[in-house]
Amino acid sequence: MDSRRKQHRCGSLAAVLGAAVFMSPCPVHAETLFRTADGVIRVNNWTYRLQGDNAADGELQPESIAAAPHDLAVIDFARYGDLDSMFTPTEVERMRDSDPAWGGSGERKVVIAYISIGEASDFRHYWDPAWTSNGKATGDDTPATPDWLGPVNPDWPESRKVRYWNPDWQAYIFSDTRTGWLDLIVDQGFDGAYLDIVDAYEYWWYEEGERTELQAAQEMIDFVVALSAHARQTNPNFLIFPQNAPGILNVVKVLDPDRYDLYIQTISAIGEEDTYYYGDNDRNNNYNPQQDVITFLTDDFLGNGVPVFAVEYLSHESKIQQFYDEATTDGFHVFAAPKRALSKIGPVGPAPPVMNIPGDLDGNGCADDIDLAILIASYNLDAGGDIDGDGDTDLTDLATLLFRYDSGCP
Repeated sequence: MDSRRKQHRCGSLAAVLGAAVFMSPCPVHAETLFRTADGVIRVNNWTYRLQGDNAADGELQPESIAAAPHDLAVIDFARYGDLDSMFTPTEVERMRDSDPAWGGSGERKVVIAYISIGEASDFRHYWDPAWTSNGKATGDDTPATPDWLGPVNPDWPESRKVRYWNPDWQAYIFSDTRTGWLDLIVDQGFDGAYLDIVDAYEYWWYEEGERTELQAAQEMIDFVVALSAHARQTNPNFLIFPQNAPGILNVVKVLDPDRYDLYIQTISAIGEEDTYYYGDNDRNNNYNPQQDVITFLTDDFLGNGVPVFAVEYLSHESKIQQFYDEATTDGFHVFAAPKRALSKIGPVGPAPPVMNIPGDLDGNGCADDIDLAILIASYNLDAGGDIDGDGDTDLTDLATLLFRYDSGCP
């Protein structure tokens, strides 16, 4: 199991311990803590910036990330998305440390690098112009077009879908020779990777029919698990944040529960776009909450100890405030991106409320060995381990603690 954050499947002990374990609703949202090479970092808020959209926005510079007041930042691995403009390990370190010389607070923040694993883009370092007739993603195929390269994305015409299960594509992401995109990110010193286009599994079964839904989901999960294991050979604390596609768990939940568990145990958090303001506009869509997605995120992600990071593309203050209110109530970390181009740092959003964890007897935000020792010392003697509020320490309290054991712990 992932040592950076431990989690439970909701109800996994219910059949054994009985209904008495449910002293508060599942999921329980504890503080979000990530274990890094420098220790445990508490995260309340986040920002997501990949580029400079125009002269007014400015370039993506490490100084701006270091100075940002956010606890966690998702950024590109390079100023312009290419090898020549990659951030150096020193620059990544100074961003992580919120270097005061760059206007930062000196507080350690979590810095995650963006990587697309379900599409190939013609502005990325791995792109070979020989793959298409005009050297761009919009060109026709040529004899040199790799088998894994699929159709152009009409919404993002600089990118093409990829057959992500193909080993040749996966080698562009990670490899034994440590030349993949992910390998570069690990060597730069980023705390983790933010995986985009995980929802490519939907495209290859629903749009193209090259895979069954189950097969497409299984192969994407296997890809995420494999790249995570590879990165963690170098940095055991490397964080993995898939973006979108929470429904991938729904595909395997009944038909392949082992992969369900493996995905939950592998990822560190999930990012989710357009959950409350879903629509066709680039930003400021009407309030249109995707309740089925929200429920799945709370039950199958938060309920299993996986933090949720929600981003909406909003610039209207009233909509931003409504997003904050709704999403934090659901237990999500929030970021209101002023532009879909992700070219601005954006405001600091409020943290979701932290709920008390049943079984956390010493108040450290974690139901752990210390709490178990407190309960055992009071068992059938006094109320020192009383969790359910009935004035004594008994089997019901023990069952509750065991059910919530390790909840909230990094």
